[in-house]
Amino acid sequence: MSACKRENDQKLNIFYGNMKEAVYNTAAYFKYDYKDNWIIDPFVEKMIQDVDRSTVLDSGVIDSPILGKIPPTGLSDGIVGLYCIY
Repeated sequence: MSACKRENDQKLNIFYGNMKEAVYNTAAYFKYDYKDNWIIDPFVEKMIQDVDRSTVLDSGVIDSPILGKIPPTGLSDGIVGLYCIY
């Protein structure tokens, strides 16, 4: 298994093997550790728009062209994974 860790906001390091502090299930991490202010970060809003073609309306509501109004936990696994790397 691999885990990704960001150090000093400069580079992405990839480690192989088991690590106690690593996130192996990004969907579960996002679901159980989500904070409202994560979504309203301008860079995250842009990621959501670019990847899911959805618009952040506020910290608890995202307007998806396919699903309608959804909570942040309804975002795609792709955007959740990107957020966890960010």
